[in-house]
Amino acid sequence: MNRKQYIRLNELPIKAVFNQNGYVWKKKSKRTPQLVDPKEFNKTWFYFRATELCIVGEHSRLHENYFN
Repeated sequence: MNRKQYIRLNELPIKAVFNQNGYVWKKKSKRTPQLVDPKEFNKTWFYFRATELCIVGEHSRLHENYFN
């Protein structure tokens, strides 16, 4: 069973990968994530609120299998 885990953007470390609004993102700075997937937009980045809720789990380095 795959449960969604939520975390606020400001709690994620830099370079963490997370999911938000159906897209996969990588945190580049305190409030700036870059799109990772879909690949055709992977150079695009946006400003998010620091309190923006993000989904972590299989898309995150916080996931238990990240280093395997």
